[in-house]
Amino acid sequence: MEKNLKLVVSTMSQDVIVDVERTLANTTFVGIDFGTSTTTVTRLIFDGETRRLRSEPLKIVQVHADGLRDRDHLVPTVIALSPKGLIFGSGAKECLRDTAKYAEEINVWSCFKMRLGEQYCYPKTFLSAAKSRIPGVVLETPKDAARLFFAYLHEQIQEAVERDGLPSTIRYAVTVPASFAVNQRTELMSAIRDAGLPLDSEALLDEPNSAFMGTAAFFSEQGREGVLFRRDEPVRTLIFDFGAGTCDISMLEVDPKMKMRNLAISKFTALGGRDIDRKIAEDYLYPQLNVQSGEEPTKDVKEGLYYALRTPAERLKIAICSEYDKSGVHASAFADAEREARDFTETAFLQRTQRFGVFSCNNPNMNSSDFAELMRRFTADVRSAYEKGDKTIFEPIENVMQKAKVSKEEIDFVILVGGSSKNPFIKEALSDYFGRFVEIIEPGDIQTLVARGAAIHAFAVNGLGVSFIHPITSDDIRIETADGSHCIFAAGTPVPTGVVQVYDLYIGEDSDDDYFGIPFYASIGRESPIGVAKFNVPGVSPGTRVVLSCRLTADKVLKYGIEVNGREFTGDFAMPVSTQSMSEKQQARVRAENNLRISMMSNNGEPSIEALTAAATACKDVEAWCDAADHYRNAMFHNRGEHFEREIADAYRKAGGHDEVELEWCRRAYDYNENYLNHWYLIWALRRNEGWASEELKECLEDAIDKWPDDMDLKYIEWFRLKAVGERAAAERICRDLFEAWNSHSLESLGEYTLERFADVARAMGEQALSKRIDDAVARMRALHNVNQGGSGFTLVRQSKANIAERK
Repeated sequence: MEKNLKLVVSTMSQDVIVDVERTLANTTFVGIDFGTSTTTVTRLIFDGETRRLRSEPLKIVQVHADGLRDRDHLVPTVIALSPKGLIFGSGAKECLRDTAKYAEEINVWSCFKMRLGEQYCYPKTFLSAAKSRIPGVVLETPKDAARLFFAYLHEQIQEAVERDGLPSTIRYAVTVPASFAVNQRTELMSAIRDAGLPLDSEALLDEPNSAFMGTAAFFSEQGREGVLFRRDEPVRTLIFDFGAGTCDISMLEVDPKMKMRNLAISKFTALGGRDIDRKIAEDYLYPQLNVQSGEEPTKDVKEGLYYALRTPAERLKIAICSEYDKSGVHASAFADAEREARDFTETAFLQRTQRFGVFSCNNPNMNSSDFAELMRRFTADVRSAYEKGDKTIFEPIENVMQKAKVSKEEIDFVILVGGSSKNPFIKEALSDYFGRFVEIIEPGDIQTLVARGAAIHAFAVNGLGVSFIHPITSDDIRIETADGSHCIFAAGTPVPTGVVQVYDLYIGEDSDDDYFGIPFYASIGRESPIGVAKFNVPGVSPGTRVVLSCRLTADKVLKYGIEVNGREFTGDFAMPVSTQSMSEKQQARVRAENNLRISMMSNNGEPSIEALTAAATACKDVEAWCDAADHYRNAMFHNRGEHFEREIADAYRKAGGHDEVELEWCRRAYDYNENYLNHWYLIWALRRNEGWASEELKECLEDAIDKWPDDMDLKYIEWFRLKAVGERAAAERICRDLFEAWNSHSLESLGEYTLERFADVARAMGEQALSKRIDDAVARMRALHNVNQGGSGFTLVRQSKANIAERK
């Protein structure tokens, strides 16, 4: 039997037909495209007339909150807790619009696919283990949501199979973004298996690969196989899979015999239609809201509002895109939208909050010109987007071309996949970027292409025991040793792999511990830690040889084995705290904020003071000052006896651009406790906001000097104030007092900040030589403080030779 794509796109021989019909008579092969916003289900059938395999939608029953039922192969990836129980799909999606009764992550859950692998939880969920009133139903994490969603799909697919008289044995394939990391794939597979679906690792299919097979099947059903294939040379195709949550790019090459191979896949890029909705909500709709409270809402309240505004934002986006989608992939959407700007309006919006009152808007609206400008940000060139901190569709596109070592001129086709690729502004930007010599293909119903390919894959893997196309690694997988890093698996390696051995590794001469570690990371230009293979060999001496063995499973889990002094150690890697590349301090922040959500979930939605302050500290460590301020504000709100006014003020000062907010919190701190630090913070906040002439500043400073008359720092501030307001004689007296006091000490006994002030005073007194000595002392002190403390901390294993080989 032919094992390549000809089985799908070519007319079959009689022998092949017999085998295929026999297989399909006993088993139903189902493909599931598990999407961020919409999940699609298809099944494979054999068309006896055309003698080809083809897929067709499998309609899933979806119940609405009012009890009405409908059937569709498109299933919104949403779960809701209605008064009648759990509902899924289109009925649950309707609940998202009812902001009076439903709130995200409380009694309605969406976008949980994008949270897989991040150890995230829903702290206020109505379906926690402690609060759930549905026997056996717990929904505390994205994995729980995925498990419940797939259990619902499994049940409905079984009913559809029985209803349509299909074979009761069902074999599945499920799609996943090609750039999903190991932790994301592992948690998804675990959720699917916990839901009861019989799914092998090989049946988890990368979405772009599935999209290509679905496209091939689409043209085959129309008798147009030649659209994607050539008889004389290989064809390179870029799959542009732009859905609700990811921009997943893959480069494929198909030879004249229709054998496919992956050339490269893009790095994980959390960019999709939901990001466009979010920007509309954040930058255009949120500013239109009328707010009862005069206080700036905290981040968690804003996030809730952005979630609620996402639905009208999406409808505005769809309305504008529909208006300017006139000319297929060669549309002039940008020019048309900007030439005669039109207003698009949604229905009234209202959201009640516990702390900040009601947020409302009678007619949320957006101008077509503003939308075009927003889309220019999502379609900007990579450098411009990077400089502005924006996301662009061209970053993963250029990433995949770089990995494949293919220029855009060498690409034959670009296939559009995913609901967000229907956006006319996106299509126009792609057409302009690739030029007229690259054909951009928009095949049929692009929302079903991935599921079509998944059904084919289900048949290939479960029915034939083959895979038409193997997944590959997205990035290099490397180890770090004392003498540098070394590649174990290069980007683009097909998986599963054989076992790769790294030998001539030795314990370093500077090692004096029984515990050792080999760090692994993924890298194409930028490092991303995977994990550390740790092992313990008591009494091992420097120079001892270590042999490392590695392999990648079909679902891209990295397995390792270590042999040293006759002992063997094996393992793989625990899930990291995030899908993104992070420093240790950034990971600590994620853990702290995860712990905060867990504390809320275990305490009926109320966070503990310990978890809040720990999260605030972790945010300060990574200079996320506004988030730190929000955690402190929440700590005060949920714990009325606690006071963090000064910490909040300090965080807003360091964030920059929040002078008025900082001053307000400094005043609150001073009103609560007139201690030294609160005087100090208020004085400087007043100086930044009102200047040295502020009467309030003068009074606060005089009060501080009365309470701490010997404090030199306060006198230094008074010197500056007096100079600024023109009281020269008084300023000169204080300057002499400061000089005499500080000059009576050796420079080594003074701190860095005192030395800086002493240098100012010395210059004012005309002591230029002394001020130069002081500046030199400050420079030496700073150099000492800034000594580079870098290094991984895992240089105990050292490689004497870069010697890597595949075990036969």
